[in-house]
Amino acid sequence: MTPLLRILLGVHQPGLVAVPALSPTALQLATAFNRTIRAIKTDRSSTKAELLSQFADDLALPEWFGNNLDAAHEALHDFLGANPDALICVYAPPNGSNDAAQFVDLINDVLVERSTCGLLVASVTV
Repeated sequence: MTPLLRILLGVHQPGLVAVPALSPTALQLATAFNRTIRAIKTDRSSTKAELLSQFADDLALPEWFGNNLDAAHEALHDFLGANPDALICVYAPPNGSNDAAQFVDLINDVLVERSTCGLLVASVTV
């Protein structure tokens, strides 16, 4: 059974689950399970400021978002509370910067705290 299917069936441990890619078929499968894919594109940023800006854009956070890791932690908690059907997909290069690794850890921590799963995607094929 694929990691995505295990997540959709609710039989995977909370946190980020690494997958090599996310195909159009995978996106259709998530939709069939009434899950909305929400992509966080850490692979497009090289600094912490860029990561936080991209994160705010990806989750459509309000302009008053604090642009720091504490605010990101709280914002992701709030986002998941308001969007329980969201499936967080983090697009991260396998050899990302320390800032990206720290940010991915933050996302994983929030998912574990909320007892839900997300996908850590090395590349996208859509």
